[in-house]
Amino acid sequence: METFSWNQIKAAGEQPSARQGHSISFFPKTRKLLLFGGLDASGAVVKDKAYFLTVPNDITDRWHWQPVRFAGLSRTIGGIMVDRAFHSTSDIGNEKVVVFGGICDEITSKHHSSMLFQCDTTSFSCHEPKVYGEGPCSRYAHSSCSLESGANGREVIIIGGMKSDTREILSDGYVLEVHPTAVRWSKISFHGDLLANFSVAFHSISPVTAGLMAQGNILLFGGKSEKNKKCSSLLSLFPSTHNYSAVSSPTLLARVRTAKDVNGNKFSTRQDFLRQRQDREKMAKG
Repeated sequence: METFSWNQIKAAGEQPSARQGHSISFFPKTRKLLLFGGLDASGAVVKDKAYFLTVPNDITDRWHWQPVRFAGLSRTIGGIMVDRAFHSTSDIGNEKVVVFGGICDEITSKHHSSMLFQCDTTSFSCHEPKVYGEGPCSRYAHSSCSLESGANGREVIIIGGMKSDTREILSDGYVLEVHPTAVRWSKISFHGDLLANFSVAFHSISPVTAGLMAQGNILLFGGKSEKNKKCSSLLSLFPSTHNYSAVSSPTLLARVRTAKDVNGNKFSTRQDFLRQRQDREKMAKG
């Protein structure tokens, strides 16, 4: 078995302050991490600065922090307030990210955001794009990930979170389609028993980019449910034109519940789902 170990990194440059509820995005082309937002030790949103962390190519090179400031204008409210925490930041290619939602003040405040804005990490500029379709309500503690869509597009998946005004834990999901000519919101339709009334916040989602589970599949883990219960479930979300079904991880759930895929086929484990999908692909080629 391969062994993994933690090593503390000593990076040069101006160090960011201690924080929680921040986001990190990695840009492979420039080998930089973008640290964005968060709450400081007093519980207030970190002001003014984001940070780049340069990741060295060679073990002998040094890691280096660099503070950066983003600036831009909203189409509706003037200056964009980029300070926030428990938001989501998603890579959309070309060294750009989209930032959605989050807390814009202390965590006890009701000042939360449903604003979506785009940041260019090469020019340190940001703007509020014109977006078509009905988007998510104001929220925080949601999770997002980015998937490739066509030759030049990206899809940003937003799932769950806490509603700003009522602090209700949400069970919905949205897709932000980002293309060179247009940006559009679409609501996700969830299918299957596993996702019936599945409310979650403070969770994580990640795309699967290799193996049999690739092709746009997403893993969701952890968080807390509507009854403030901590979740240990691992779900695989299988998309089909923005209709999502789910498979539970049998190693993390006490019992395996039966779900259905978007074509109505029943399955109880990830292996069942993959086997049925392979059989259908063979029949189609047949």
